[in-house]
Amino acid sequence: MPLEADLARWREHLTRFAALLGNPPDRHAAPAPEARPGHCLIFAPHPDDECIVGALPLRLQQEAGWRVSNVAVTLGSNAERREPRWAELQDACAVLGFGCLRLGSEGLLDVRDDTAEREPALWDRHVEAAAAVLAEHRPALVLAPHALDDNPFTIVTPLMDLTKSESIYLAQTLDGCMEALAYSHTAYDGKYPPTSKDHASTLRAQGFLEAGVPDPLVVRAWKEKRMDLPETENYRQLLVDALRGD
Repeated sequence: MPLEADLARWREHLTRFAALLGNPPDRHAAPAPEARPGHCLIFAPHPDDECIVGALPLRLQQEAGWRVSNVAVTLGSNAERREPRWAELQDACAVLGFGCLRLGSEGLLDVRDDTAEREPALWDRHVEAAAAVLAEHRPALVLAPHALDDNPFTIVTPLMDLTKSESIYLAQTLDGCMEALAYSHTAYDGKYPPTSKDHASTLRAQGFLEAGVPDPLVVRAWKEKRMDLPETENYRQLLVDALRGD
């Protein structure tokens, strides 16, 4: 599918999704008298899915007093990244106010649309793990991807195969991309300027350091006198120029 057609499809999808949400959640509204708080489980194939599909659970939590828990089905195929991704996921869920569970000690492996046919014994174990969570928590609502929701197993993102610094190198070759990064956000707490030490912010800072260029978001906050520049090598020239009064 051509890129423009794919982007148009996603814009239409997001527009329909936003229309379904209606008014934003009212953080100050007490649950309605007839509300019966329940427990919602989000079976998320990947970390970040809890944020992508979490709008309805967030409204249930804030407006009806529901408890929401994210169930990490997988934590990725890279064994070295599973524990860091679990920590990042817990941080994200903490911001949303969601509980955080995982299937197995490190999430499930080989969860694909053909696993049941290729590895029936493994698939049975996967089903048993999910059934055990359902039996323990007995949720009133379960959310999970399905074949018609535009995210049956994964959202294809070409930057996933790039390191942070490689993504920054790419951004430097695209018109307006570095300028746009001055208004992008990574911090889990959503605060500006980004001074927290959460995993996402730390990885972003390391990426710009390895790329040897300052983060436009940090430079923007510094120019607005909201924060000091980091004392890392990629900000050295800016610091020198500032001392010279350039």
